[in-house]
Amino acid sequence: MNIRKLLAVVALLTVSLSVLGEDYSSIVNGIKQAYIPDRRVDLWEISVNELDTCHVSLVGKTTNAKAKTALLQAFNDAEVAFVDSIAVLPDAALENKWAFTIIPYAHIRTAPGHEHELASQSLMGNPLKVIEGPVDGFYRIQTPEGYLGWIVGNSLKFMNDSQFDDWRTAERYVVTAIYTYMYTDTNCKEIESDLVLGDILLGEKCGKDLVRLHTPDGRTGYTHASDVELLSKWAEQKFNADKIISTAKSLMGSTYTWGGTSTKGVDCSGLTKTAYFSNAIILQRDASQQVLYGKKIAPKDWRKASKADLLYFGTTSGRVTHTALYIENGKYIHASGRVKINSVDPKSPQYLTTPFLSINRVKGNIDRKGIVSVKNHPWYFKK
Repeated sequence: MNIRKLLAVVALLTVSLSVLGEDYSSIVNGIKQAYIPDRRVDLWEISVNELDTCHVSLVGKTTNAKAKTALLQAFNDAEVAFVDSIAVLPDAALENKWAFTIIPYAHIRTAPGHEHELASQSLMGNPLKVIEGPVDGFYRIQTPEGYLGWIVGNSLKFMNDSQFDDWRTAERYVVTAIYTYMYTDTNCKEIESDLVLGDILLGEKCGKDLVRLHTPDGRTGYTHASDVELLSKWAEQKFNADKIISTAKSLMGSTYTWGGTSTKGVDCSGLTKTAYFSNAIILQRDASQQVLYGKKIAPKDWRKASKADLLYFGTTSGRVTHTALYIENGKYIHASGRVKINSVDPKSPQYLTTPFLSINRVKGNIDRKGIVSVKNHPWYFKK
C-alpha cells in the first residue's frame, strides 16, 4: 500500500476510534498489515501504553525501520502525543552481529527455550545474523533466507564484522555427501563429528584423498575429499534438475521430521529446500513462502511440468500446507509421514486426493525475489 494512502486510512481510523476510547492498537495493527505481512521474516512486537489522558508510550521492537517510521508518522498525523520507546533490531551497537552453528545442524525454535516448537534448523557453518539475546541462554537469529527464530547459545560461534569478512574470503569446503564424518586424525577411525549435506567448514587439501577441516568453534579434523567440495567451485554449478531429484531420492523412506531441514530428517518444505540447496540454491523456509516465488503453472497443466518443479497442495479454500518435487510422468517425491513418491495423475494407483493448488518453476527464476543462489548471496561471499 502507498504510504500516503496508508496514513490517510490510519488518520480516518483514528478519528472514528476516538469515539470508542482511542483504540491505538488499531493504528499499530494497520502499520503491521502494511509493512509486516510475514512475521516469520520480520519482527513486530509493538504495544501502546497510555501514560495519561494526553500522552501514550510506544513500546517494543521491530526489525523493520520503515515500519517504525510509518508508525511514528501515523501518530503524528493523528495528533497523538507519544514517547518513542521502540527499538529497531539488530542494535547497531551490537559487536558480534554474526554467528555460525558449531554442530552439524542446530534446532531453530519459535521462542527461547528447549520446550518451544521446532521451526527450522541451521547447518554448521552457514551464516546467521544475530538479532538479539541472550534470553534464557537463547539468541534470536535470522537465516540467509530471512527466517527468524531462536537458537541456544552453546550451539553458536559468534563473530564481529571483521571476522565475518575474513570468513567470506577464506577457503571453505561444503559437504556434498548426504552424511559423512570428520575424523580426529588421518587414520579416519576416531570420529570428531558427524557432518550433513550443506555443512560449510574452513579447510585445505591434505594429500590426495583427505581434506583437513576446521569447525567454527576451532576443532580440527579430517574427511574424505570425495565427500566435500570447495565452496567457491560448488557455488558456481549450473541448474541441475537431476541432482535436485537425486538428493531428494537419497532420503527415500526417511521419517518426516517437523521443522527438519537437514539430511537427518526433513519436513515437506525441508525436503525441497535441502534438495535445492544441494544445487546451491536457497529457497524460502516454509511451503506457504516458497509458493509465492517462481513461474506459476496451473495444476490442470501438470503434463507441462518439468523435473524439479515445485508442486503445492493444501485445503479446498486454497491455503497451501504441503509441497513436493516433480519427477516425471505425473510422479512427485515429498515428505509426508516419510519421504515417498506419489502422483498427480488421477489414473495412477499412487494418486492422492489432497487438493492440488499450484506448480512453480524455479529454473529461470533464480536470483529473483525469494529464490537466491549461494554465489550471489552476500552472506556467503564478499562482493
